[in-house]
Amino acid sequence: MFATEAEVRDCLPIWTVGRGELRATTYIRREMPIGHCIPDVVYVRASEDDRVQWAPRNWTYKHACVIWALRRHAELDMRGLGRLLYEKVDRLDRTVRDLVACGAIEGGGSESLRLSAGVAEMRAEVTAVEIKLHRWREALRQAASYRDFADRVVVAMDEERLGSGGAPLAPFATAGVGLIAVGRASSEWLVEPESDVADGLGPYHDYIIGSALSRRGHTLWLRRND
Repeated sequence: MFATEAEVRDCLPIWTVGRGELRATTYIRREMPIGHCIPDVVYVRASEDDRVQWAPRNWTYKHACVIWALRRHAELDMRGLGRLLYEKVDRLDRTVRDLVACGAIEGGGSESLRLSAGVAEMRAEVTAVEIKLHRWREALRQAASYRDFADRVVVAMDEERLGSGGAPLAPFATAGVGLIAVGRASSEWLVEPESDVADGLGPYHDYIIGSALSRRGHTLWLRRND
């Protein structure tokens, strides 16, 4: 039996959730602040084609908001972008220029803005994990709050506590939240996480992916290649 949540975290397998590319990379970060949430572990799963250095070195949430807006609307001029993001055009100018300079978006000036082909076709996925020794209801509630920015959300708990009258499985299945029983030697999926629809994810989804794939992110994220 684990004594602390940190022990559970240290025994989490570096598993791959979802896509099955022959060659891909999993980026891992612990306790990443995302708005008002701090998941215990965040995984970004990216294919070889996704690993283009398209995010500027000074990657911020505002950059991610522009990417998110163009992902949803295909093309926008600066005024339309400002209306959508509730920002004045002159306050978006530097952000847009950053993204044009690094090849994430195209257009600008008199042209409409649009995502570059590489960013538009990117299919990197985010999995957020909440770890608890017990208190499964609290864990489920916290994990469900991650659905705004994660393709999949998972609760990881001590397998011994789960095996002795722990969390029921039905509430997790109903919420689409995965449940994994973690042991010191092995781990087992009790409920597989459901995949969210990418169009329903908010700007933090793009922010997390950009953080993992940017040059600056190399100091913050652990990387594991298949």
